[in-house]
Amino acid sequence: MQMLRLQLLRLTFIVLGATHLQTNAQIPANHNEEENAVRVSRIMQRALARCRTQVDGGIQKIEWVPPTNDDLQEIKAMGEGAVVPLSRYVDTDKDGFSDLMAVRLLLAIGGPTTEAPLRRALASDHWQVTRVTALYGLVGVSKNHARPFVEAALNDPSSYVRDKASELYHLYYDQAE
Repeated sequence: MQMLRLQLLRLTFIVLGATHLQTNAQIPANHNEEENAVRVSRIMQRALARCRTQVDGGIQKIEWVPPTNDDLQEIKAMGEGAVVPLSRYVDTDKDGFSDLMAVRLLLAIGGPTTEAPLRRALASDHWQVTRVTALYGLVGVSKNHARPFVEAALNDPSSYVRDKASELYHLYYDQAE
């Protein structure tokens, strides 16, 4: 009987310990999501600010400046935690540079968690450069999963996207047939 009580007591401690760990693990996860969103926002603002400069006469010059190695390293360090905040830029900021910057940063993370936002960046309401960058990123994540998107891009309204899709298709899929 005493052995049964000890086993029951151990089981109780195990269950209580697991519940405590699970509860504590959930609190930082939510906190980390907010923290990650703030960090991604800072990186994006800093990177996009480099795309805008003042020239003579107070005219604002806007040109694409890729993310720095520091930006890429900071995003890589965040890993999958940066995917959701970057996805928001892909989904909402279709002004050319913001969604392109988000896609470039998603490429730095790589892996299957980036596949869904990269697919969404292929939508025709995104800048053609963003679509091509996302297409290359999808091929980098999974050549097999990317194939239907590469094939669809062969009929894109943009000749630039069609040309790049054709290059990808010939490079990766022509030989497979």
